[in-house]
Amino acid sequence: MSTVTFGRNASVLGDSLNLNMDIYEPEGDNSSSRPAIILAFGGAYVFGDRSQLSDLGQYFARHGYVAACIDYRIWPVFVLGFPDSAAIVDVAMKAVSDMKASIRYLRSQASKYKIDTNMIFGGGISAGAITAIQTAYLDPGDSIPAFLKTVIDKNGGFNGNTNNNTLGYSSRLAGVLNLSGGIFNIDWFDAGEPSITSIHGTADVTVPYLFGKAGGYVSIFGSGAMHPVMKQKKIKETLVTVPGGMHTDIYFEERFKPFVDSFRIIAKMQMKEFICKQIVSSNKDKSKLHNVTIYPNPTTNYIYVEADEKIMHCKMMDLMGRSISITREQNRISWSDRLTPGVYAFEIMLQDSSKVYSKIIVQ
Repeated sequence: MSTVTFGRNASVLGDSLNLNMDIYEPEGDNSSSRPAIILAFGGAYVFGDRSQLSDLGQYFARHGYVAACIDYRIWPVFVLGFPDSAAIVDVAMKAVSDMKASIRYLRSQASKYKIDTNMIFGGGISAGAITAIQTAYLDPGDSIPAFLKTVIDKNGGFNGNTNNNTLGYSSRLAGVLNLSGGIFNIDWFDAGEPSITSIHGTADVTVPYLFGKAGGYVSIFGSGAMHPVMKQKKIKETLVTVPGGMHTDIYFEERFKPFVDSFRIIAKMQMKEFICKQIVSSNKDKSKLHNVTIYPNPTTNYIYVEADEKIMHCKMMDLMGRSISITREQNRISWSDRLTPGVYAFEIMLQDSSKVYSKIIVQ
């Protein structure tokens, strides 16, 4: 783990504040192009720090991601007391500015950390999830109330004003990981926007599952209200609903562990599916040059490959670019039945030296 400063900005009190991130990288990983995920802590915008999600950062690093647990500005409750709703909206937009700066920073340092800039995801818990959701889905084309537009302009506009040195880089996310978060306006979702994977308890009274006042301050639409709208607009989405779960107990109580485990698996799979599409997309046109059939797919531990050209070589890779040991017997390709279920990239080299790529789903 390394700690770096990704930005600097004025705190709520007006003093200059360094914003840091703890970066977790895969060990023993020789990949030259990794996905990255940015994680933001929770605490109602008044408490918390970047160490809160260190375990989740390490989890993703073990699975081949560059994970960054970030600072963002919060309300100084011990100095100013508890904020009102206007102050919460302002500090939430400051947090969005900070997260966007962290995204741009990772893009600016892509060669150093071996990051694929098309594969930067963002997420968080509670206020951190709210921050990631507004970062991904709030944009200038949305219907924005005048008071919120004033707050956004005050905080540097839609790019924010944190770390202006990286404004030449995009702050777009490839997808969102939402742990008990929500969106301020459900109409901000548009077709073609990033995918999201969510988990939320139905008895959450801090960030309501459907609709209500987050922390008693600001009206918000929770995950249960978000996902039907996203599905209607054909945004890739998955929601793990935790019956009877409250705001934080679902992450710590043993009875809810199966839901959290399912969420982790689904989130990893959904992000892998996006990553695999990126791997094969640049070769899509070349694939059409040859008649290649792969079946069955999905599969368990084998496939058959048929092509109109002689097959010279086959290679199977996980989504971090690591080779999977395979056995070829004529047109039958097999691998260990202990291979982790998920999405894999399959490469075929034909006699004319062209390559065809496909996505293999292992169940």
